[in-house]
Amino acid sequence: MNKKPMAPFYTTILLVLVISIVIPTLRSTGSTATRPIEFSLPIPEAELEAWNALVGVGTVLHYPPDWQGRPYQAQGGVRDGATYEFVRSDERGLVTRIDVLEIVNPDTGAEAMASELGYWRQHGPRRGYRLEQITMQGHPAWWISGGATDGVASANVTDVVWIDEGERMYRFRLHCRAEVRQADERVLRQMLSTLEPKAVDWSRAAEPRQGLPGGEAGDEAYTPAALAGVPYDRSATYDYAETYWDVLNNDDACYLWYNGSTLDCTYHDGDWGVDGAHFVNRAVHAGGRPIPGLWDGAALRVADLRDWLQSDGWTGVDASQAQVGDVAIMGPFDTPCWVGLVVGTGSDPTLATHSDEYWLPASQLYCNSGGQPSYEKTYLHAEIEFTVHLPLVLRNWPPPTPKVYSGIHLGNHVGGDWIDDELALIDGDAGGAWPRIIVVQSKQVWNVWRPTESPCEVAGADVWNDPTGVDRRNVYDYLTRAAQNGVTIIIRVAPSPGNFEEAILPGWPDPDQVPGRTLITQPGVTPGGTDYCGANWEKFRAVDDIVKEMDAIHTRNQINGWPADCCYFEPANEPNLEWYGEAEKTVPSRDQALAWQAMDDYFAALIAYVRANYPALRILTPSMSQGQYAEGIDWLRGYPDNDPCPKQLVEGAWKGYELMPQTYEWRTDGYHGYSWHNYYIQGWESYRTCEYHR
Repeated sequence: MNKKPMAPFYTTILLVLVISIVIPTLRSTGSTATRPIEFSLPIPEAELEAWNALVGVGTVLHYPPDWQGRPYQAQGGVRDGATYEFVRSDERGLVTRIDVLEIVNPDTGAEAMASELGYWRQHGPRRGYRLEQITMQGHPAWWISGGATDGVASANVTDVVWIDEGERMYRFRLHCRAEVRQADERVLRQMLSTLEPKAVDWSRAAEPRQGLPGGEAGDEAYTPAALAGVPYDRSATYDYAETYWDVLNNDDACYLWYNGSTLDCTYHDGDWGVDGAHFVNRAVHAGGRPIPGLWDGAALRVADLRDWLQSDGWTGVDASQAQVGDVAIMGPFDTPCWVGLVVGTGSDPTLATHSDEYWLPASQLYCNSGGQPSYEKTYLHAEIEFTVHLPLVLRNWPPPTPKVYSGIHLGNHVGGDWIDDELALIDGDAGGAWPRIIVVQSKQVWNVWRPTESPCEVAGADVWNDPTGVDRRNVYDYLTRAAQNGVTIIIRVAPSPGNFEEAILPGWPDPDQVPGRTLITQPGVTPGGTDYCGANWEKFRAVDDIVKEMDAIHTRNQINGWPADCCYFEPANEPNLEWYGEAEKTVPSRDQALAWQAMDDYFAALIAYVRANYPALRILTPSMSQGQYAEGIDWLRGYPDNDPCPKQLVEGAWKGYELMPQTYEWRTDGYHGYSWHNYYIQGWESYRTCEYHR
């Protein structure tokens, strides 16, 4: 088998069009709201006469005379579905490709549409995509477009068409070079105007294509090191799949094409995609495993990839036990024909694939084994996990006497100011011992003031000094002297209620009345554009409002002689508990990945805002509540059962910290340090290891 050098990578524009048959109308045609645009464009009759026609399993579709069209079958397909492709290329390779998925079973089609639209609703905004309702030939449809953040634009459309043979769904997806986007989007819209359902005839489906042959003599065999010290970061693997599943490319600038004899990274007329193993290979590599890339067999053939994973210690598990980042080997295990990456868990895991590109439940996907469709799947599970290392707390229990370092949380003081007698034992100037660290809530000491005019944003801070009301000048004097004597002061911003869209609804934050928890992560954006006047800042706060309070307090402290390096801020207190209330009542709840991913985006936006606008501030990561899915261990449940490591995983798959890599993984432009709450139980204070394989 010949190998050609990799071709240069060209910017790709991706338009995904999903057209369904008999899906309920998504927007009432009698609504007074702005009506969706009609996406299809009619073709002048004289021009249409020159176009070619492709008759598919249940569809006739016309395409330009300088394009090539054919029924298309790559490494695998979708249950009750047929695929087609329309391409044009030049000497550099592929210029434009429109791939079409036609599903003739309404139940299968509805599930496929829901899966892919669910992906775009969840991840589209982060990647720069927008989801827009349109119409196609007068029927409702969805269009996803954009991709400004990753250099790839996409669209995803759903439409309804009535036909004699029953219900069906189509997905049209356009890949093209950036410079031809506008012209080829117009071609796509014109093609859609010619879509004409026909009676279903499976004899018009594409014949299964030949896969890559087995390894050649002389191919280098690779035995992985399987080092226990090399972690597997499932979050990074998922991020890779999220970025590349819908793109004819990978992080090594190659998407594999094959014509029966030649395999390379450049498309030639008549080629078909064989990038399934390569895509999964790159995802596993992104997760940190030392898997070889091109042109090793583990990046080319499913069987070789299977062998490498097994030699790396991956083991077979049931579908319901597969975790994100695990690998689904499709077809008979001894003679596999396709492969996918697990990106969603459950009894029917969601898989991301290449050749063709899908983000669908595993039960819908098949590959051709010996000319017959095979729905058989074997899930290989990575035994080596990504670990978040927490501080070693009381490792040398019982501690030596005297204890070397101690800190104190001043807590909530509701009866006026702290008096000297209360502070004497921790006041080095009064004969006591200075703590190493003092934690204090901002609202207990500082009066953060706001103008009464909208938008009532933070404008400054001073110390509570109302002798007839709240007066905290004594404790502030204590903190000032402590800071000047080398004590680290940690100021926890309070209140820090998050920034949820539902916070302006009656009954907030009672989850029985308002269960929704849709976290807004962008600076300067509040629920419904509401200002902070009145007591609104107790209900919601955008990240910039939190940071402005930090800066106001920091400025006041500097004026009063606090050392510049004395202090850190915590942006929130136990948001996994305080923001998401009683377990399983909020949507999402803290036992679901969406809640942790939303918190990750919020706190990532906060530190980015600090780094860009207030570089003098030093910020610690938010402290998460213990035993609430953060560490993956339910400490309190383990205590009476004498089990030091009872598992408590988000959706049965992740530690909460693993779902917040932007916040908790160390990076030079990230947080300045870590903060972790350790509530211990008498007799259980000693350090214990909780290393386990999930």
